[in-house]
Amino acid sequence: MVRRSLEPVPEVKYYVSNGSLSTSVETLARVASTRHEVEEYFEDGKSYLGIAQYETRS
Repeated sequence: MVRRSLEPVPEVKYYVSNGSLSTSVETLARVASTRHEVEEYFEDGKSYLGIAQYETRS
């Protein structure tokens, strides 16, 4: 899938999927656009909750 932004200088991004052929283009686009939100949630968790400093020891 190829996606471009609607900005004056468009940014083009490419995605490769191993989903089945029955997966709709709308579903692929939704999943591709939510990837950055998930990464932001992980970064917030690291900074606010101290997940990056958490270590387990046996």
